[in-house]
Amino acid sequence: MEALIVQQIDRVQEKAARLWKGYEQEALITIVRALDTIAIADFMDANRELPTEREEARYFAKLGLASALKPFLTTVRSIGGGVPWGPIVPEWMSWAYSYLITCGQLINLRRMAQLERYGLSKSTMRDSGPLIEVDVGLEEISQRFAADSVLVHGNAPDPEDEKFEEKLRNRMKSYVDTPDGWFIRYDNDWDIVHAYRKKAESYGRRFPEREALPDNVIIGGRTFKEWRDSSNEALGRVLCHIDFSYELRIKQPEILLANITTIFARKEDVEAVLEEAGISRDLVPSTMRALTLSSDTLDEWDWEGNFEIPCPYYVELGQDFVLLPCFGALSNPYVSFFRHLKTIYKDDWDHAVDEKENVFRRDLSSAFGAPRFHVPTHGFSIRRADGSELTDLDAVIVDTESGAMAFVQLKWNDVFGHSLREWQSRRNNVVKKANEWVDKVVSWIDGRSAVEVAKQLGIKDVTASAAPLMYVITRYTARFSGESDRDSRAAWLSWFELLHILDDLDHTEPLADLAHAVERHVRRFVFDRPRIMTFSFPDLTVELKMCREEEP
Repeated sequence: MEALIVQQIDRVQEKAARLWKGYEQEALITIVRALDTIAIADFMDANRELPTEREEARYFAKLGLASALKPFLTTVRSIGGGVPWGPIVPEWMSWAYSYLITCGQLINLRRMAQLERYGLSKSTMRDSGPLIEVDVGLEEISQRFAADSVLVHGNAPDPEDEKFEEKLRNRMKSYVDTPDGWFIRYDNDWDIVHAYRKKAESYGRRFPEREALPDNVIIGGRTFKEWRDSSNEALGRVLCHIDFSYELRIKQPEILLANITTIFARKEDVEAVLEEAGISRDLVPSTMRALTLSSDTLDEWDWEGNFEIPCPYYVELGQDFVLLPCFGALSNPYVSFFRHLKTIYKDDWDHAVDEKENVFRRDLSSAFGAPRFHVPTHGFSIRRADGSELTDLDAVIVDTESGAMAFVQLKWNDVFGHSLREWQSRRNNVVKKANEWVDKVVSWIDGRSAVEVAKQLGIKDVTASAAPLMYVITRYTARFSGESDRDSRAAWLSWFELLHILDDLDHTEPLADLAHAVERHVRRFVFDRPRIMTFSFPDLTVELKMCREEEP
């Protein structure tokens, strides 16, 4: 099945390459402009409920980017001279939207077919065409929903900030103009720059990669926060450019947004900006490369094979030029930059494990706040009868009212996206190690009550006659689709899931209710009937049937 889909992808790419032969730069510019238009529409519609068809079309267009650009990136890298820059051609844009969506649909189907390797889908050949049946993982959907809910939750707008922004936007309107009736130019000032850095910091909070490491961890001689601030500066420039574009549209409605949101620059000018942002001169070339989508980085990171949506700050346009798109920063301003840091400073990144645990424990203490709860500031080492170390308790939670106690294993793995290889790696790592921990802790408790165990550990305020509770709390995904090997003697949940359900816990026995609260949350996503979608291509028609797994 997967081979049929890959064959169809190849044909779509070959057809696009033939259609644009000799005009590869124009094709690249048009595709990026189309995706920028989609990404900005998503950005502006973030708080609106859209028709399902429109949401799916935008999703497929973004998912199809790597495949759509692949035929053109190899060719443009060797093109010298200037840039064929001009207003959009509506027919070209229509083609680009259709091409992106087609590529995205095929990539999505390929991923669905590949799930069969993990027991999560089944492919069948029929006379009418292939059928792919997919088990929808309610556990993972519920965790993603919780993460999105927590990450996008912000404070109410400050009226003073709103007044300042209104003044700022009026100033921006006076700065922006068009040099030729279709493109954009504008001046800037430090008030605007600082305001958009602040906006970038706020916008960035919705991405879990923002907290990939604790702020104070040193990576390559700079704190992680300083690296993130560099990303936020770049994101701020993108957000600022989008708003300048909208202000120009207000002044001159006849100007098309698609003409002015995507811009280009010389590579040497971009490198100078990176150096100004604090990147040391010797690291500028590698950083520039990591943030640029090119034929090399497309293959190196295998965006297409990993089903990931590239999030570049730059797209290679020739020997001397790059495009500066908006879609990469809007989709995820941190992922490309931090992946680069992890690669060149691997030792520093890996050494952050202990600090991750300390920060996670402090976060847990904030969630389970005093005076009702007590979370010791350190973990505990538990030992066998002969004194040898058995394992660690990363954290302990004590409910001072009910007298209950919970032992916690904290796991802060790196975030993963659509990549099935990374998904499988995280699944194996989390489940295997956490199961070993649960088994060791249960054997050490050996049927004793929480009171007895607490006394041995020197922990106060524990009065429960029942055994200690056990939690496996991961920073991101704790329960994986198709996973049946989790040790049920512990409750498994993600950090964002915990924050999302915290207020819904039973007040009398909140620690004991945590596992039940997770189940209640998951059941919200149960659907009654399969969803069937049909995808038709020139040489292939595929039916996709989304079925739910058994209820938890």
